[in-house]
Amino acid sequence: ETIREMGVVLHIIGKPKEALQNWLQALEIFQLTNNKDSEAITTTHIGVYYKAGGKPFKALEYYSKAVVLAEEPHNKSEKANSLNNMGNVYMDNLADYGEAINYFKQALEIKIELGELLFQAPIQANIGICYKNMGDYGEAFKYISKAEKIYVKLDNQGERQKSLSEIAALYS
Repeated sequence: ETIREMGVVLHIIGKPKEALQNWLQALEIFQLTNNKDSEAITTTHIGVYYKAGGKPFKALEYYSKAVVLAEEPHNKSEKANSLNNMGNVYMDNLADYGEAINYFKQALEIKIELGELLFQAPIQANIGICYKNMGDYGEAFKYISKAEKIYVKLDNQGERQKSLSEIAALYS
């Protein structure tokens, strides 16, 4: 766990190659000890590395593995995180908004089931942005408005302002 978290710190401070080395080392240990939960989390981190490095298909490969790994220990939250990350790849890197929405909605369903409100808002916003990019402003408004309402509940003014800005852009 410590090796994996050291990788997270290295990633945050801008040392992605060193982060990857830590994550690969941690992954090997988790595989040897049959720790599927930690293996899923670490596999997701490796996907983050590849997405940030401009390798979306490699990222998707790792996120897909993480989804499967998270099912074995029934870690629904991590499964949703990986599904959300897959949606981000389709939205940000591949501009396949329909596919992004598919993954975002799967992640959102799990986050709603688990009551993880903090994670629901950005997923709602991403779904809205995908609809906006597809030209479906009515659906975009619906999802971005839901995100804005959640940010009000969470008292997150910065993210609320972003949502309001997106809503204003829809009207424009």
